[in-house]
Amino acid sequence: MAALNPLVYWHQVFGANDMVPVALLLGAVVLARGKRPLVSGAVLGLACATKQLAWPFAPFLLLSLAEAGSLRDLVRRESLVRLRRPLLAAAAVFAVVVLPVAALDFRAFYGDIVAYNVGLPGADNYPIGGTPGFGFANFLIYFGGVTGLRDYFPFGIFYVLLLPLGVVLAHRQVREGTPEAALFTGTVALLASLYLSRVVHPNYLVPAAVLLPLAFLAARREADAPLVPLALLALAVELVEGGGFREAWSQAVATGRAGIASGLPSWLLPRAGPGLTDDPLGLLFGGLAAGLAVLYLVGVAVRAPGAARAGLVVLGAVVVVAVPTWVMTRIGERTGVPRAQDAWVVQAWADAARLGEGRSPYAPPADAPRGREAWTSSFRLEPAKELVPDRPLLPPGAATLGSWLRALGLRDPRLLALGGLVVLALAAARLAGPGARPLAAGLALLLPPLALGTVFGSPAALPLAGLSAAWVAARSGAGARAHLGGGIRAGLAAAFDHRALLAAPFAVGPARGRASAWRWVLAGMALGYLALVVPAVRPDASAFLARFTSGFTVGPGIGLANLFLYWGGERTSLCLALCAAAPVLAALVAIGLVVRRVAPLPAAAVATLAGLWLAPAVSAEAVAVPLFLAALAPLSDY
Repeated sequence: MAALNPLVYWHQVFGANDMVPVALLLGAVVLARGKRPLVSGAVLGLACATKQLAWPFAPFLLLSLAEAGSLRDLVRRESLVRLRRPLLAAAAVFAVVVLPVAALDFRAFYGDIVAYNVGLPGADNYPIGGTPGFGFANFLIYFGGVTGLRDYFPFGIFYVLLLPLGVVLAHRQVREGTPEAALFTGTVALLASLYLSRVVHPNYLVPAAVLLPLAFLAARREADAPLVPLALLALAVELVEGGGFREAWSQAVATGRAGIASGLPSWLLPRAGPGLTDDPLGLLFGGLAAGLAVLYLVGVAVRAPGAARAGLVVLGAVVVVAVPTWVMTRIGERTGVPRAQDAWVVQAWADAARLGEGRSPYAPPADAPRGREAWTSSFRLEPAKELVPDRPLLPPGAATLGSWLRALGLRDPRLLALGGLVVLALAAARLAGPGARPLAAGLALLLPPLALGTVFGSPAALPLAGLSAAWVAARSGAGARAHLGGGIRAGLAAAFDHRALLAAPFAVGPARGRASAWRWVLAGMALGYLALVVPAVRPDASAFLARFTSGFTVGPGIGLANLFLYWGGERTSLCLALCAAAPVLAALVAIGLVVRRVAPLPAAAVATLAGLWLAPAVSAEAVAVPLFLAALAPLSDY
């Protein structure tokens, strides 16, 4: 969890030192659990002397060492006696480490540690928001609340909110009473204080990414409490650091079509000039995602019911997935140049347009639109490349659906993927059951590869929605209708992505071993698949067959192809042979899992991951499919 967490390892690779106080905090908690309060206090003092990120954890760990049953009991003599030794040890170690350094130049020490970071009037202040950040300061920039990034702003007014939150967290800490509970209460205090501060960087999330899951693993409590906020924080980091909206916004402004939100109040549009930011939309959505993460943790702290937490998940999906998707589609439609990171967007758009006119999507020439990458994928930072609809979709399920929806004025296929997310969330909630619905909804709507993939053009949500709906149908009963319904949904999934066939046997798992049931399943799969494929094939079957047999191109993916590309061997006979055999090899993996009777959801995750690893080229966001299936497995009894 600590070594492979994407919020951790990336910063460690580039030299961040945030794991040092995290390790010390964990040591202090372990010592406190071992009834060694004096040494625990000393290690806590060392953690606080190492980095300020440890400070919010200190009061709550000390509260656990006081062993008070309530806040009122803290003033009793017994509690104060228990607290005195670890508190003095922490203060002594902190002073021994910090004072010799501060004494070299107290004025410079104060200016660097306090004035620069806090942003005092007349001081050399840290730029508001960071470089960039994802806290409340983003809204000051977005709405033009400051004229320059080094302006003074009284962030101290937010202590009005932090003080009552501290009381709530202290109350929870003394009620639970365990040292490991301090990992949760301290994390909430840390994230809330960072969010309402002048500066917040992605590496500041390392303590939360490590300690928050550990707190709930130790307590064996609800898993959505750490995972949903961390997913939102990961989205916040990517939305801000990735600059995914920068090119689209510049394009909208350059073409005089910045009014992408016509009909909405003008105050919702950004007022930040180029001197403040060139990516106002990224700042807005990043700040909203991080704010919802903090709000979710506060809800957990006050023991909000599952329905309220699920409501926050839905709100988060609307704010940081649905609205950004709408913004990107709006800019593309108004400027004529859709921005996406997956060529699927322009290809599905062009294919649907030709189908809507009664022409085959597989017969040349390729029609507009021609799009551009949302951000450059070049290591040399070359301009974002053009996305050309020159390889019609195979299978054509998204194109067929898109042609049907064009009558409603819907052109950008990302709206289809957004609908797939909704279906996926409903199916996941049904599979997980009432107690795990907040987590299931969070996995479906906020899993970063799915959420960001939808915003920037990945179709991964569509086959995953079909597979999840097939699981729901298979669970609804054992009759022919259930088997037929499950098969139809699995066939629809395959019509969006043939790799869905690797998971299909597990999606209709209750039918395994019964020939009569399998007949209904296979009939349903054929019906679902043909319903979306035949309309695209009918205008020109020969052009479809030519596309079907046109071969493949080895390109970037998430597995085997990358190794050959790294060595420059993408044109070797071995590479081409392995890529050509990839469907057969992946099918053998799936058959082996069926024979060994591996549990359906984990087996489907392994089979789809094998298909992606062997694929000659695939979008990185496609990894969302096996990730979601693997994450949903512990929540479902199927």
